Amino acid sequence: MSESLVVAKASITLAPTSARFILRRTANSLLALVLASGGAYLLYAGAIISGGGGLILAILAATEHKGIELDLKTRQYRLYTSILGLRMGDWEPLPEVQHVTMKYFSDLVTSGRPGRIRTDQAKRYVVMFSIPNSPQGVVIQQGEEYEAALGLTNALAAALQVEAKVYGQI
Repeated sequence: MSESLVVAKASITLAPTSARFILRRTANSLLALVLASGGAYLLYAGAIISGGGGLILAILAATEHKGIELDLKTRQYRLYTSILGLRMGDWEPLPEVQHVTMKYFSDLVTSGRPGRIRTDQAKRYVVMFSIPNSPQGVVIQQGEEYEAALGLTNALAAALQVEAKVYGQI
């Protein structure tokens, strides 16, 4: 299952020295609905422990999201997962970011038997911090949606006060 990148919220919090960008997985709402329905049915059928477990899992699925948090005062960032509002993820030193880059990548994948060969194109947009004098950047997020990746690129560049660069096709 591929993750869909959606910038659900980009907010500067506490002071202009910190920023949080919430990235949602679109499948969680459906999963939460299925788990809640199953849990409610099991409770109705008298399976209290199983039904309660299903409802708890539905709450956890509904409140789960991923994001990136920047602390510009201490020059740190983290990619986190939040469940019930608790953000979990290790803080890492924020490198000297020259600019925030969005690049388009495409892979041609060939599969099948002779005579039935199939070629598919796997595309993705990668958002990364570009580091001066380094051939590699720090990958922040990968996704299939152009608008969401562009929104994240621009929001990160604004928070870090650097240029946003976009390479590749739309």
